[in-house]
Amino acid sequence: MARGVVDYTDKSLKVYLLKNVAVLGAVLVFSVTLKPYFVAGSVGTVFLAQLGALVVLRIFYSVASYLYRKFVRKPKDVLSYGKWAVVTGSTSGIGEAFCHELASRGMSVLQISRNEEKLKSVAKDVKAKHQGKTIEIRHMVHDFANQNTEYVEKFHSALRGTLETLTENGGVGMLLNCVGVSNSTPGLTHDTPKEDVLQMLAINNNGTTLMMQSVLPFMMKRKSGAVITVSSGSCTHPTPLLSIYSATKAFGNQLTRSMYYEYKEHGIDCLSITPYYFISGMFKMRKATFCAPFPQTLVVQSLPLLGYEAEAYPYVGHALNKLQTYTPTEYPFRLLNRMKNIRARALARAAKKKK
Repeated sequence: MARGVVDYTDKSLKVYLLKNVAVLGAVLVFSVTLKPYFVAGSVGTVFLAQLGALVVLRIFYSVASYLYRKFVRKPKDVLSYGKWAVVTGSTSGIGEAFCHELASRGMSVLQISRNEEKLKSVAKDVKAKHQGKTIEIRHMVHDFANQNTEYVEKFHSALRGTLETLTENGGVGMLLNCVGVSNSTPGLTHDTPKEDVLQMLAINNNGTTLMMQSVLPFMMKRKSGAVITVSSGSCTHPTPLLSIYSATKAFGNQLTRSMYYEYKEHGIDCLSITPYYFISGMFKMRKATFCAPFPQTLVVQSLPLLGYEAEAYPYVGHALNKLQTYTPTEYPFRLLNRMKNIRARALARAAKKKK
């Protein structure tokens, strides 16, 4: 979500659960009150019984499906896709977590990010923590915000050359589209700074698409590969004051979940994950909560979904958070008020720093 301005805790989820328990209680009380007016076996009684049975079955199915996916279904071995994983945005957050997790499973990693010092630091850290694994760590420097045509073409030409080499050295198995950016402060669409808008479009849309086009041909040759795009929970419903950001994330989500069907026959699995808040450079909190886990948690719970899901909330806390959108009170208006409060606090902090 918004970089450096998020102020989200478990409180909102607890309030949501309490409110819905209250609503459920009210429905039950209402049903009991009406019971005397229904004659046993009447159409009304039968209808309510059938409706209740459907609700119970739906809940049972959801729980059973989750337990099956979590504990029964066998996940795919990431090495079955190929030796190398290409990770964008690999120097922090979920991108860095993917580097560590895939290395722990024996995959070599090609990191792509704009800061070479950070790239080297992450590579050193990954090698140190996974010394028992026979892995290689390479890197390429690229600023996805730079949309100069000559600069972009030069990078992708170099990338294709590197991918040719990796294809001869075990194959390009995975592409992790982790690079992303949000507007610095929630705000109205017309007030969003032009540089923020262009940066979001360049990184979240153009960057993701061009990486797909460069990497996929090498997977097509081998008839094997996997793509994971890190989208956002904000794109799965209206998100006022983050309208542009959520729209750019919807682009990556739609692209990747459509590719799930498009490339299945070519042996390539595609997955879009739509997390809400997690601990990262875009999030000031450093202590994980039920609603905001560490990125490692998201990574570990995302990988078993490859080949089975087109899109998913890999983390159960985020899936529960999504339930708020189905409440009688229209969720976007409640979200708007929350974003207004976040914006006010962010602006107050910025004003305080200037003094």
